[in-house]
Amino acid sequence: MMDPIEYTLRKRLPRKLPKRRNDVYVNMKTDFRAQLARCQKLLEGGGHGEICVHGLGLAINRAINIALQLQASSQGALQLAANTCALPE
Repeated sequence: MMDPIEYTLRKRLPRKLPKRRNDVYVNMKTDFRAQLARCQKLLEGGGHGEICVHGLGLAINRAINIALQLQASSQGALQLAANTCALPE
């Protein structure tokens, strides 16, 4: 039997997200242009053939917008693929 106080603390722990060099986690606190520049830097000079842009909650729209901006600036050389999943409770 788990202590009720410990249970409330444990159930709110953040999920560990995978972190690779080509993963970009988008949030609403960081400036949009800075996040876009980071993605462009990874694509141009980072030696990565692909990057993964992650957005959770309110940041989903921003992640999509970053991906569309990257595609527009690449003049058709960049392909997009969107994946969605529900996180298990």
